Amino acid sequence: MNQTLSLTELESFDASAKRHGNERRFLCPICGNSKPRDDEHRSLALNTSTGAYICHRCKEKGLIKENWTKPTFTPRKFRTAAALDRVFSVESISNHRQEQKNAPEDDSEAKAKLERLQSQMHEYQAAFENSPAQEYLISRGITAETAKAFGCGYAAAWQHWEKDKEGHWQLTGTDRRVVFPITDPEGSVLAIHGRAIDDNFIDTPKKTKGSRKEALFQTADAFDADILFLCEGPADAMALHECGFSAVASVATSIPSWLPNRLAFRKVFVAMDADETGDKSADKHINELRAHGARAVRLRPEGAKDWNEMLLNFGVDALRNFTQVKIFEAFPDYELQTKSEPSPEISRTEIYVEPGEALKSLHQSPHFTGWTNANLF
Repeated sequence: MNQTLSLTELESFDASAKRHGNERRFLCPICGNSKPRDDEHRSLALNTSTGAYICHRCKEKGLIKENWTKPTFTPRKFRTAAALDRVFSVESISNHRQEQKNAPEDDSEAKAKLERLQSQMHEYQAAFENSPAQEYLISRGITAETAKAFGCGYAAAWQHWEKDKEGHWQLTGTDRRVVFPITDPEGSVLAIHGRAIDDNFIDTPKKTKGSRKEALFQTADAFDADILFLCEGPADAMALHECGFSAVASVATSIPSWLPNRLAFRKVFVAMDADETGDKSADKHINELRAHGARAVRLRPEGAKDWNEMLLNFGVDALRNFTQVKIFEAFPDYELQTKSEPSPEISRTEIYVEPGEALKSLHQSPHFTGWTNANLF
């Protein structure tokens, strides 16, 4: 409980109190510290600007009420009682700042920010055709048709902002980026993810605006397919789409809370990157998906870190054949959907492309477990 002290009381209890800048240090009369020691052991600190005190030993705190003249403050700088209480509380100031950071935004403000983000994404999409962003994706093996199906955009001047020492936002520069829409189950944009397309960029090559926690990078009909591929990055989802498969990207290693329920009793390849982080997150996602009844299986890129790199290394045909074999290994009861129904006399092998030397060398990888349906080739 806070107690009221007077400056006279403090000075009479410890006449030899020392001054340190705008602070005076006393022996505390509340907790009975009556043995004078050197300055650093005086436990009660008095702020000479505000009149606020706190004993660092017994944690008592308050304001000096007698023989004290508070300085004059302008309204902007005046410290309220609540502010003084925060400054002299036992809890650290950083905790309070973290609480402020985590405080929910006003609904109207959050809605306005989201609408601005969605409008910005629409502008980026309108600028995509024949843009440097489209050329960049083509260089990554992604066709303009696939990029359009996923709603990609082009930011000629992606803005980067940071706060100065006074807390004001300052524009630090712009760079060129291909922009990916991160959408909710209904297709509404919740966040946009920018990937730098030049060697010179600001801050980091990958940047997200908005909250991607409950959203994915996806096509409008991604969940209509019999089998869904869950990837990490947008380029990986588009690489598998080039091979004729439905894929979505989490744009991170976490997935939305609604996804396991959406994929209940479905066939799912958890196709995260071929690294330690990808393996750990894949195990976690598989457990979550299987808990909701999904037939979830790990699918790991081979001969490359991710699916886009695998597409560039081996080509569309090799990646398609590799993935089709993995489908039959994981789901022997699956009937492959073809663009046109083959006649009865055509065997299943004729709907595949010959793997060639690229795919054969790929499967010298120690991770490859062999062709379950070897007679297909």
